[in-house]
Amino acid sequence: MKALRGYVAEQTGSQEGVLIVNETGFLKKGDQSAGVQRQYSGTAGRVGNCQIGVFLAYATQSGSAFIDGRLYLPKDWLGDRQGSKLSGIAVQTKFATKPALARQMIQTAIDEKVPFRWVTGESIYGGDRRLRRWLEEQEVSFVLAVPRNEPLWVEGFRQLPASEIAQRPGPKTGSAYRPGKGPKDRASMTGQ
Repeated sequence: MKALRGYVAEQTGSQEGVLIVNETGFLKKGDQSAGVQRQYSGTAGRVGNCQIGVFLAYATQSGSAFIDGRLYLPKDWLGDRQGSKLSGIAVQTKFATKPALARQMIQTAIDEKVPFRWVTGESIYGGDRRLRRWLEEQEVSFVLAVPRNEPLWVEGFRQLPASEIAQRPGPKTGSAYRPGKGPKDRASMTGQ
């Protein structure tokens, strides 16, 4: 993957690039493939027997490509060391949530100096406060969907559900969004 990231950054790299976190499900009939279990798959639009992969895409005006991916392994798979061993899962593998896998991939992109301006993703990632906080600490701009009941900081001192914030008019524009005062001029609804 490192060579792929380097190639993509060299060919399409831009300081205006965007890292896009997303997941997809791979429907399976059996139970021998690593990580397979009954779980929600957006691909199928329902709960089904599948694997889930978390992916990181890179997009610029010059093009886009997937630059990283991780297999999500449910806790049950890591508790069954015999089944894990048969599926090729290393014994030292620890459970990681989907947002934690996203964080690992974003950190790799940062470490390998993939140029980008911000990160985006759906609510499974935006609903994870640890991921949002980590992005803020890294001074990484982000636009992440959040569940409507997710409490977000507003006006620097109180929390309101995202659905209530979205209904509030913003300053002068009528928008519900308030520009943050955080690093890199990012706009954030997380309390900057």
